[in-house]
Amino acid sequence: MNKFFKENWIYFLILFGFTFFLFYKPLFSNLPLGLDSLGHLSKVSYILEYPFANWDMSWYSGTLFLKLYSPLFYYFVAFFSLIFSNIFFVSNLICFLSLLFAVFGIYLLLDYLTKNKKIALFSGLIFLTVLSISYYWIATGNLPYFSALWALPFSLYFLELFIKERKKKFFVLYCLTFFIGILTHILIGFLIGVLMILRFLVTGINLKNIKKILICGGIPVLLASFWFIPFIFYSNSSETSSGYVPSIQFLFGFDECCWGLQAGGIGILSFLFVFSLVIFFFKKLWKKQFLLFILLSIFVFAFLLFGGLSNHYPFGMDPVRIILPFSILLAIFLGLIVNEIKKSKKILLFLLLIILFFGILWNFTIINKNFNEYSYCREGSRYEIIQEIILDSDFPIENAFSNYRFGTSRYVFGETINYFMPNVQHTFGYQDVGMLNIDIHRDFIKTIWESEEINKSIYYLDWFGIKYFEANEDVDFIEKFENDNRFKLIKQFNPKGYSFVLFEYLDAKPIISLVDNLNEDAFGEIKKSNVQRVHPDKLKITYDNFDGDDVVLFKEFYHKNWRAKDLSSGEVLNIKEVGPGVMAIYPKENSNGVLIYYKTNFLDYFSIFLSIFGFFLLIIFNSNYLKSD
Repeated sequence: MNKFFKENWIYFLILFGFTFFLFYKPLFSNLPLGLDSLGHLSKVSYILEYPFANWDMSWYSGTLFLKLYSPLFYYFVAFFSLIFSNIFFVSNLICFLSLLFAVFGIYLLLDYLTKNKKIALFSGLIFLTVLSISYYWIATGNLPYFSALWALPFSLYFLELFIKERKKKFFVLYCLTFFIGILTHILIGFLIGVLMILRFLVTGINLKNIKKILICGGIPVLLASFWFIPFIFYSNSSETSSGYVPSIQFLFGFDECCWGLQAGGIGILSFLFVFSLVIFFFKKLWKKQFLLFILLSIFVFAFLLFGGLSNHYPFGMDPVRIILPFSILLAIFLGLIVNEIKKSKKILLFLLLIILFFGILWNFTIINKNFNEYSYCREGSRYEIIQEIILDSDFPIENAFSNYRFGTSRYVFGETINYFMPNVQHTFGYQDVGMLNIDIHRDFIKTIWESEEINKSIYYLDWFGIKYFEANEDVDFIEKFENDNRFKLIKQFNPKGYSFVLFEYLDAKPIISLVDNLNEDAFGEIKKSNVQRVHPDKLKITYDNFDGDDVVLFKEFYHKNWRAKDLSSGEVLNIKEVGPGVMAIYPKENSNGVLIYYKTNFLDYFSIFLSIFGFFLLIIFNSNYLKSD
């Protein structure tokens, strides 16, 4: 048996046992746990349909696909779901393994730093008492974020091994961990970068450390450039916000319910941190370099956690999400402090074990409450609602491109229908940086579902190509549709947890069409044409009767990467942004059709080149570049 595993297998087994004891129910639930789970897993459904699509035709009326989401989690789930034939089990397994390896990473780092396996074991176990763990997996389903947690302690572990032992293999492992962190969730990648910078600067602010930072930060970022560079350049449509900031008392377990329990809760580890902070200053441990680094990192993470960036947090990236990385640092810091206490260590460890036992039981109750009351195990979940709806013979939508859009006003439909029917174009979802023309989109939703003006509603229904749409029964002004002969009531649906009315807009206008004229606010009559779309990135429209003023309308949000050319002549045609942010193509005389396609641009190719260059640097890297004086 390998010496490493021979020395550590019993500790790994203990860590696995406690993790499994706490989280075996969600692991084997075979359910899409959490509020946002189906929204994330709908991207997996889309990947399974179109593995390398650049464009998401089914969400937000057309938007970039995974350009503004770290993509690795989705591709991992898609790949392994082909093996296990169960997307829910695979996503829950990945989250469980991320938590387990986060605990392993804490243990390995403390074992390396303290040479004391019992203290390392304690540090790993104390992280399992953090009350907010189940919130982010089970209650809200922040799956990519949760699946990236393991990368943070392992990046610290491999970086420390490299700094101390100067072996290239540890640098490679560190770079790969950092690289995977970026591609799994951008927040975790950012925090790994912050920790790396602080680790070198704590030894001194000088040119040599700046060089180390550039090498240890530059190579992983270059490796991830094929996604990261487009993310930076395409995110100009993103918004910022102040987000949800926890109060200090929440850290100690005094909870405020925010779709689930303990969004900002840590529990006993917060009390123990206060104790360890007192010991740190009483024993004057700031001379211990790594201890000082961890404490500074805790202060930086606390600054981010408590809203230090004011209203400049990326939309959808609330400050409270720092809570789990912050807790990982607390567990590491506590273990290092306990290792520094020489006298009465046995008594101290005994007391800490009692506290640990209490913390595990406390968290066990929180995990089960989140699982039983705030996950998809409960009645009236989106998953159950849509399953019930799509089995209804009166529901007119199926998983196929129809050249019309389904108008959705709630997350119940927007994210969930995307999971079950990735080919169905619709109009709602989680409004984050993945959206284009977010202001137009919000005005559209407000106009249709909150305004009594029927003509303004029809304006957007026409421009968005909506044929069927739902409305919650208690939505204001629903009678405007009931009293207008341009709308037909399909049926009132009453699944558990969400009652709604389904309408058909009888004068619906297609998403892709040939119109006989176009101005800023309106388009003319729809002319006969044939539309083929077998892939999100490519479609074709053909027609027999074309006049000089005719225009091809493509009612998905405008993006500069779309191209068009005439079918008969092959001539490249300009695409212009018209109406409420959609696309229009102006064919030349004698045209009989247009091919519209998404084209990868120079930035994308350059980003791929940078990733290849980063891989080349990683191969040729010599650890002597960072050799200490």
